[in-house]
Amino acid sequence: MKKNKGLIATLILGFISFIFVIFDFLALHDIWHGEPDVSGEWTIVSVSFIPIVAFHMLFAIYVVVPFFNKEKH
Repeated sequence: MKKNKGLIATLILGFISFIFVIFDFLALHDIWHGEPDVSGEWTIVSVSFIPIVAFHMLFAIYVVVPFFNKEKH
C-alpha cells in the first residue's frame, strides 16, 4: 500500500514538474530576449527547482531502486 502511494505521489509530482519545465522555458525565453524586468522570471526559475528535484528523488526511490533490487533476486 505504501508503495502505491509513493508511485502516485511520483506521478503527480512528475506532472507538476513538467508544468514547471514549461514555465521555465517561457521564463528563460523572456530573460534571453532582454525583457526589462526579469525578477518574476528568475523567481519562477528558482521556485521550479524544488518540485523538479523532488520528482527526481521520488522517481529514484520508488522506481529505480526497486528495479535494481528486482534484478538482484
